[in-house]
Amino acid sequence: MSDTNVESGEMVEPHDATGVTGGTTRPEHVDGPGPTARLPESSPTWGSWGSWGVAVGSAMMVLIAAASLFWMEGRGADFDPQYMRTVVERTIRFGGSYYENAVHNKGPLEPVLYEVARRVGGFDGFWFMIALFSLGAACCVAAGAHVITRMAGGPAVIGAAVAAATIVHFTLSGADYAGVLYARNITVALLSVIVVVAATDACWTTGRRRIAAAAGCGVLAGLAVQTLLTTVFAASVVLLWVVWRRGRLGTPQWRAWAWIVLGGAVGLVSAPVWYLARGSWREFVDGWWVYARFMSEATDRSLTGQFRLGWDSMFEYYRERPEVVVIVVAWGVVTLLRWHRFDRDQRALRLLVGAWFAAAWLELILSQRYSSHYFAVLAVPTLMMVADLVGQATARLARSGPAHPVLAWVPALAIVGSLQIGALQGFRIGVESMWEVQSTEEFTARRESGYSGRIHTMRAALDAVSDEQDPILAWTSFPWTYLDLHRTSATRYIWKTFLLGEIYLGRTSDEFVLEGTWDRFADDLERSNPIAFVGEAANPVDETTPFAFAVDSNFTPVWEDDDGTLSFRNDVAEWLEPVESGTAVVLADGDMITADGPTRIDAGLDPDVPVVEIGLTGTDGVDAALTISRTNGSVDVDSWRSGVANWVRNVPAPPGAAVTVVVGDDAVLLAVDGVVAGAVSREPGTPVRVVSGADGLVDPVESSPEPPSG
Repeated sequence: MSDTNVESGEMVEPHDATGVTGGTTRPEHVDGPGPTARLPESSPTWGSWGSWGVAVGSAMMVLIAAASLFWMEGRGADFDPQYMRTVVERTIRFGGSYYENAVHNKGPLEPVLYEVARRVGGFDGFWFMIALFSLGAACCVAAGAHVITRMAGGPAVIGAAVAAATIVHFTLSGADYAGVLYARNITVALLSVIVVVAATDACWTTGRRRIAAAAGCGVLAGLAVQTLLTTVFAASVVLLWVVWRRGRLGTPQWRAWAWIVLGGAVGLVSAPVWYLARGSWREFVDGWWVYARFMSEATDRSLTGQFRLGWDSMFEYYRERPEVVVIVVAWGVVTLLRWHRFDRDQRALRLLVGAWFAAAWLELILSQRYSSHYFAVLAVPTLMMVADLVGQATARLARSGPAHPVLAWVPALAIVGSLQIGALQGFRIGVESMWEVQSTEEFTARRESGYSGRIHTMRAALDAVSDEQDPILAWTSFPWTYLDLHRTSATRYIWKTFLLGEIYLGRTSDEFVLEGTWDRFADDLERSNPIAFVGEAANPVDETTPFAFAVDSNFTPVWEDDDGTLSFRNDVAEWLEPVESGTAVVLADGDMITADGPTRIDAGLDPDVPVVEIGLTGTDGVDAALTISRTNGSVDVDSWRSGVANWVRNVPAPPGAAVTVVVGDDAVLLAVDGVVAGAVSREPGTPVRVVSGADGLVDPVESSPEPPSG
């Protein structure tokens, strides 16, 4: 068995200790493997020069993996991944299925991974866990590229070089599908694993292994299609290749078909059966099938129109990436020129790569959307073309006896080369982050430092009257509305698009609002009883909807500015109004308001004292403060905390205006006549003092320290 002999046209199959074969597949008996012909490929002992190459390449790969994790921790928090986190946060907060907590038009595998990341990594380590999963997906694709290189005739060390370059590209490069965990990154990883299993002899050496491998390949393909229905084309191509390659070796072809089909059916229907059994079938079907259908119908394109758009998108894609055109054309030309030299298995391999490439374009065309991260489905078969070309180009090295020690340096060179092609920035940021971040808490601290002072102040205001991950109502099109404030959505309609029938890159119509939406909205709202509503100036609430009625009936604005509105539930807003009677207490400069526990103080402002500062004293002095500066008929309140951006709000403060100071476990809030003027976060137990402006707060009275509960 051999790879193609250029001079004679004979087929020789390279085979190494990995169990990955190329060329004509060796005969195999039903009950066990047949004789194996091994080529005198590179010895495990490279010599001193070669050993250094192996050591350097391995060290570089470890560095790449570590840098990619720290780079992807920030890179992975992209638009759709943030939405998926809001789905998971709500599911953890309220229980039930993903489809009872959100409108989700894909399978449950993606949110399962995100929930694992949340439960294992916690709040602070969530995105690091997502980065770890992204690295795992990249490694799966890299393993597939290694296998294709080996099957095309390349030696193992060349396969390792291709795999290393693949990992760099899918983690550190500037491609929008790199370093993130979108649904398509998951599906291509699953299909790559099928290729690896099908090509690895060790998975098929006994009857039980054959059954497990065939069924496993089917399950992985079924899960890929379940995750994203349009993956059916690429999954079918890969499974047909598995049947061709393994169905006639040792196991009757019908049996291989049977186990693959059975495994695929199990993988595909596992979610429908699960949700049917648990009683949330309607919610599952509404998201996974009905809403997915809406996304197709809303474009109003015929099948011809879809292919016309696909042709235009294809032209634009390759016009911007001429290097990819070179790869595709080169692979096609080489395949045609050498077709007569390939045996059946080698031809099947090229048919796999070509058909996978065509299926990827078909998937994009029928999805009718060409967002840049969608092209992960196309990048993988294109990469397999590269692996095939490299394998064929280096096949002679696998047949020429023990490999020269210099080949051991090829993986290291491949890493350096792939870094130069658009991955240096990610690598640099990843390495810098490794030195700066020493714990998962520092991930959060670094992200917190990038938020605006408005976000910090608004979150602290919510912390003063509620707990983290408590529900809030929002009319928004953005996932970070909830995540930045550390809150969850009060209803399953996380975005307003689901209430209005707005379809991404499609039209808007009531016909795209799921049946029973407003009844479920009302039920969710009653169950969650959110303490606040967050409005955005850029997204005014549609006043013709039941949503507007719910906001007007249940919430009172306590913060309005050019960017939006914060409204508290009516009973909480009423509680925040100043109290005019109680036991008077004089607060002088340096007096402690409270040492611990929830406390509320209502007071007036001394007209003769221009500045009053309420400080939170940390171990090294004041590390947060609310500074009140009186102006003509109003006050400026500076909400300041060390390490993050501050925020200054100007609110009306006529003579006789009342000030309410709420000291909660997690925040201190300052309101003027019931309007939130400032707030800062507080570590539980941190002393709170009036640190300047002697007697600036006059006639304070103590009142109920805790807001109404939800």
